[in-house]
Amino acid sequence: MTSFADDVNTLRVVCQANTNPPVVSNAQVTRVVNALEVYCEFDIVGTQYYIKHTKPDGTSTTTPFATALLNSNNKPHVRKTFDMTGQAYGVHTFTIYAKDMYNTTTYEVYTLQKDWQKLNIANAPVIWPKVEPGIGFITISWPAWYKEAEFGKYVIQMERPVKTIEVTEYTTTSYKLTGLTPGDTYSGTFKVYDKAGNIIYSMQNPPRFFGHVGSIAPTISNVSITPNPAGTNQEIRFLAIVSDPDTNITHVNLVLQEYVETTDSKGNLITQMGKTTTLIDTDVYNTKTYHVSHRFICSEPGKHKLILKANGASPNEFTQAEYSVIVQQGLDPSMPKISIEGPNQVPLKQILTDGYQLKINIISVDAESENIKAVIDWGDGTVKSEMIELESLSVSTTGKEGSPDFRRILSGSVYTKNYYQKPGVYVITVYIQSELKGKKLQSQPVRLEIRVTE
Repeated sequence: MTSFADDVNTLRVVCQANTNPPVVSNAQVTRVVNALEVYCEFDIVGTQYYIKHTKPDGTSTTTPFATALLNSNNKPHVRKTFDMTGQAYGVHTFTIYAKDMYNTTTYEVYTLQKDWQKLNIANAPVIWPKVEPGIGFITISWPAWYKEAEFGKYVIQMERPVKTIEVTEYTTTSYKLTGLTPGDTYSGTFKVYDKAGNIIYSMQNPPRFFGHVGSIAPTISNVSITPNPAGTNQEIRFLAIVSDPDTNITHVNLVLQEYVETTDSKGNLITQMGKTTTLIDTDVYNTKTYHVSHRFICSEPGKHKLILKANGASPNEFTQAEYSVIVQQGLDPSMPKISIEGPNQVPLKQILTDGYQLKINIISVDAESENIKAVIDWGDGTVKSEMIELESLSVSTTGKEGSPDFRRILSGSVYTKNYYQKPGVYVITVYIQSELKGKKLQSQPVRLEIRVTE
């Protein structure tokens, strides 16, 4: 207490009490979804306070004065939420200012800092772990618990293999489980505990997660396609070896995709996808290496594609490769094949008497062919078409019966004549035409140059 006299000798008394700032306890700043919550307790009931929020760039905002309310333990406390949507990542500072018990002096009583991080966080008390496969491992990840203040630990309880994994760091939201067998499936459940060790979340509907361990994809080697190019209706053999480096081959699929080439009204080439034929579609058991072998024929000429797919132990573990096959009409084994024979030089006098005799050797014609005829251009303006009787030809077989390349073919020789009227050099051109199952076939033309002398 102090006293003094003013100019009019009036005695005045002023009472001045020494004041102290409130004592702060249990101060913390924690994350709640996309917000930060500042909490603390005071020792003085009715404390007036405000909070200054300083951002990473140095700018700040201040809350209005408020009165600390009593919590369930009859402690005056602060619980203030700051929305962090759109806020910069980095360290945010929260400074708490409070008045003394007489509300005469404001003090800076506590400072809290929080590193605001980019974090996948649950927006409700529900967590669904995500399992990603790797080669010999799985990675389990999850969103952070939505209330950091009540978080104690994440617990992963593996059922296969039996193992308990505890993660006590709030922002650690993934775990890599290694040493697993490639191709196998593993399962477990996920829980969250509070700081007191009580379960605050456990997986339900479904109650567990599953993870399939990845493995190295199969390899394809020693690919052979013979012949290529091939003829229509000619047997083509496909060979390959499929191997799996760390698990087993489970499925092999081989598909033939046909492409048809046409031209539009302007003469531009157009390639259209034709029919798809499955050549192999088989499950494979307990083998690391599978030998692919298949014989097939293509009845349509053009570009074709073979697609080979091999699956390993994992559903997503597969290898697919494509191979081009060219099929040409001219290489068709059903196409007639011929040769011709005759003297290269003959006197005109002999020809006028006996004619020029030409021998047509039919090397092969499919035995199911109909309307077989020889077309002869004698080179002197005379063109003849002569039917060939099937009875004049003999039947033989090629290939193994029951296989795609098995055929019954006709062969033999026929003769024909022409009477040239004057000397000269003539080029004889011959080809064979036939019909096989509604399709017209024609051999490659063969030629013979002869000289008719005086």
